[in-house]
Amino acid sequence: MKLINKVWKIKNIEFILFMLFSMACFTVRDAISKQLSEIMPISQILIIIGLIGMILFFIIALFSKQLLFYPELKSLPFVIRFFCELFSSVLFVISIVFGSLAISSAIMQTIPIFVAFGSILFFEQKVPLKSWLMILSGLAGVVLIIKPGTEHFDKFAILPLLSVFFLAGKDLTTHHIRETVSPITLCFWGFFALMIGGILCVPIFGDFQAIPLNQTPLIILLGFFTPLAYFTLILATRGGEIAIISPFRYSRLLFALAVGVLFFHEEVDALSMFGCLMIIISGIVLISTRAPKKKIKCLQ
Repeated sequence: MKLINKVWKIKNIEFILFMLFSMACFTVRDAISKQLSEIMPISQILIIIGLIGMILFFIIALFSKQLLFYPELKSLPFVIRFFCELFSSVLFVISIVFGSLAISSAIMQTIPIFVAFGSILFFEQKVPLKSWLMILSGLAGVVLIIKPGTEHFDKFAILPLLSVFFLAGKDLTTHHIRETVSPITLCFWGFFALMIGGILCVPIFGDFQAIPLNQTPLIILLGFFTPLAYFTLILATRGGEIAIISPFRYSRLLFALAVGVLFFHEEVDALSMFGCLMIIISGIVLISTRAPKKKIKCLQ
């Protein structure tokens, strides 16, 4: 029995490390996107990221013999998921470019809270009082970060909040897509949605710009860390207990805070930090109380 417990712990540690590494890669991608926005429009950045992801996951699907076209792609849940992916990605990239990377990342951590709230509204799931308290606590944390009605209110903080609504919709519809649809397929179409979002943004953000030679390393790093982030996320979500693995997604907030303060000289006040803490605690409690005792079946 002790040997089984030891192996179980080792397996979970492996998935936890994959999750931590994935969140670090996502933070690097966000930081590079914010830096590149100084020399090119957001639409160009979105298209670059989308193309990189599509090419990578097309190659992965080709070598692993995964289908990219399923009958389910014509279903309403997948169509809703596609547009949720499109709007959530575009809104988040715009938020980190014009707003604070740290604050945007903090607000994005409310996804479990809005997923739980959405499952109550749309699927009539019954939840205990503790879950309701955690949902309200997480929402209160958002209010502390955004500070509506005060002189410290940041209008760009609304964008990641809108992005969360769409991401929650994506997660809720993902549960209605058959498990036979490969996560590789979902990633491919997710990047396709991002590219389409970039194309739609071209009239808003202007013409493409030539990439200076000294900025080429950033494009290479973007092409490296973006696929790596998604690939390690797949590895992290292919096994282990969801209640143990998922809370480590919140490490992305810590990485974003460090990068935002050190490299972009962003300031995060004590009230916002307290709001971040409320979001993390409420999210972890919700995941722990609502998570099924089985392996994760889909990429979120």
